[in-house]
Amino acid sequence: MSAGTPLDALAARTLGLAEGFDRADLARGQGARLRETFLWARARSRFYRARLAGCAPPRSIEDLAALPFTTAADLAADPLALVCVPQDEIDRVVTLETSGTSGRPKRLFFTAADQEITLAFFRCGLSQMVARGRNVLALLPQGRPGGLGDLLGRALRALGARVRFAEASPDDDAFRRSPPDLVVGAPVAVLDLARRTCGCTVRAVLLCSDRPPEGAARRLAAAWGCETFEDWGMTEMGYGGGVDCRAHDGRHLQEGDFLFEIVDPATGRAVPDGAFGEVILTTLTRRGMPLIRYRTGDVSRFLPGRCACGSPLRRLDRIAMRSDGRVGPHGGVTLGEIDDALFGVAGVIDVRGGFRAGTPERLRLEVVAPGAAADLETRLTAALDGVASLRAARAEGALALELAVVGGASAPARGKRCLHVDASA
Repeated sequence: MSAGTPLDALAARTLGLAEGFDRADLARGQGARLRETFLWARARSRFYRARLAGCAPPRSIEDLAALPFTTAADLAADPLALVCVPQDEIDRVVTLETSGTSGRPKRLFFTAADQEITLAFFRCGLSQMVARGRNVLALLPQGRPGGLGDLLGRALRALGARVRFAEASPDDDAFRRSPPDLVVGAPVAVLDLARRTCGCTVRAVLLCSDRPPEGAARRLAAAWGCETFEDWGMTEMGYGGGVDCRAHDGRHLQEGDFLFEIVDPATGRAVPDGAFGEVILTTLTRRGMPLIRYRTGDVSRFLPGRCACGSPLRRLDRIAMRSDGRVGPHGGVTLGEIDDALFGVAGVIDVRGGFRAGTPERLRLEVVAPGAAADLETRLTAALDGVASLRAARAEGALALELAVVGGASAPARGKRCLHVDASA
């Protein structure tokens, strides 16, 4: 059996487990931390004091399902009610704009110790990709202290790597003269750079901040000969949730610091491994603003069985969609489905767009493809016909498709993208 993933040792240290722990050992360690989190939150948080009133403290992770969910609306309604420490212990506050909670932003609070949890995860995950003395190009803003770029930079420097941040697209000639060992960035930004610098040798790529389109790793390997890693995380959890190992068969989850569930979005009941549902997370070690059974809105599944690397940690499949991310007629479509269809067309580096209400509804897509061939629009339309809901809606006249191809240089998106919805007819 292989050596597992560096996250195994992190989970063991966090939960006080012996080397070579199994799922039963992990469950016992998580159960103890779950009880601690429950008691801490109920004693110190106004929100959880009310929400958990009448709930018995869990004795094991099997008791988790009896506890109520926490939602994005709760984080927006009164975020300070979830805070469990004095304000002078809060080291970072993050405000997230959202359209899903009546337009009110979510606010998240982290102590310095909470951010150390993320740093430990980043160091473990990145240790598979880069070694001391290697060069890293991060296609991200370095940002404020405690932000994603800052934490990634601190983790990389702790590993002895040299990191350079590039908010704007780097100079192609300079990249060719001295390609980095590791490139980190959002999928569309990295894919665009790989297209422009095809033939350079890059050791590894980490795709972060957004869902990678199907086949991204193959395209990057063809351009740079690199190994591609994908992470999953969200701001609510401090960015670090999971990252794949060198077997590249799902993202190993950070199960020392979080307890994860997959539930049916409609019923809230757990689904079996291999079935898709909404990802639910519970923090096990956070003290500033713990979250108990937080509904992430991300839809994915636990991959059944053990990874080829030998790790006992669960693996999360690629995020399929947001639980509220299916829009449009005939059952709707997600940006992920559109991405998977259109990024398979040679030359496409970015896709943007959205729906506009009316009869029929209109789906307008702007496809960025520098140096586009004359038949590109025909190939794009054919690719979209492979998405069943779009094909059916167009056949019935319920949907009109508008394609705009941008052939010149256009800066690709660097963060999470979405399908915009214009409700005005």
